Amino acid sequence: MAKPYICVVSVLSGMLLLGCDGSQLEQAAGQKYTEQAETKRLTEVAGQATAPMQTVATEHHIPENHLSYVGRYTTQISCEDKFVMCERGTVDYILTLLPDGTAHRIFVNAGQISYDNEKKYRKDLWFYDEEAHQIVVARASGVIFYYNIDQDHNLIMDKNKISIATENNREYFKTNPLPSQNYHLIRAS
Repeated sequence: MAKPYICVVSVLSGMLLLGCDGSQLEQAAGQKYTEQAETKRLTEVAGQATAPMQTVATEHHIPENHLSYVGRYTTQISCEDKFVMCERGTVDYILTLLPDGTAHRIFVNAGQISYDNEKKYRKDLWFYDEEAHQIVVARASGVIFYYNIDQDHNLIMDKNKISIATENNREYFKTNPLPSQNYHLIRAS
């Protein structure tokens, strides 16, 4: 039980993760977001007569040297890829990383007159992993997405890592479609 705690401390302080196996690293990454969300929720609830409804994602601090990744990233995905859950045409996949640590993602299908916002828009959390040189988006569902960064600060999905990186990811993609390729999200200027 002590090793996961040591790993969590290491993740939070930015130190190397020595002595941690893959499952401990997974727990540490998930714990980082859980602790930040719980701390924020406790401070918001203090003094209230009733507990508020649980929020999807909570803000967290992004270090100043990582703010260069803040921005809006887009790509088009064919509806043939079941990951986007649309019937025909293409979908604009838009991922916006904000300085408060929130990540907003939306799927926009231009050929569709109306759509269900509950299925198309989500608010998540993000951070920059210096060691892996990746943007990590922790979705409210518990699934974590990983994006490599190219020389122009565009994002490239890491489909292989997404599919196996955490137990939640492995379970989720047993019944839900994985992206069919490593989509290249171009940063809007």
